[in-house]
Amino acid sequence: MNVSSYMLVYLVSSLWHNRLGHVNYTRLKEMLRLELILNFDGNIERCKTCILTKMTRSSFPNIQRITKLLELIHSDLGDFHSTPSFGGKKYYVTFINDFTRYCQVYLLHVKNEALGSLRMNLSRIVKPLLKG
Repeated sequence: MNVSSYMLVYLVSSLWHNRLGHVNYTRLKEMLRLELILNFDGNIERCKTCILTKMTRSSFPNIQRITKLLELIHSDLGDFHSTPSFGGKKYYVTFINDFTRYCQVYLLHVKNEALGSLRMNLSRIVKPLLKG
């Protein structure tokens, strides 16, 4: 196999892996055997997205839960690792109210939209409280 045909097989294999939601390479080989996909070579490099998403971190120490609404809100800002949403959004931000465990997720084009999402999230929660 020459270099150009190897690169074509690599690109097609990587494309199928990405299109199928980063499916395991064993499944791709099985799909190749069933002739559902073509030109798959199992000897390709590890997917960077798969490696990043499988990383783990140690858990936080036990803490006491909050007893008042909006006293503590957990937030996380992340990216989709080079696979944007259908709307072209590359980032997400989550807000979790520690008391109710209510979670809200916002999709963002750029990271600096996170503050606006926080304001929108707080106004959605606070307005009904002020009326009632």
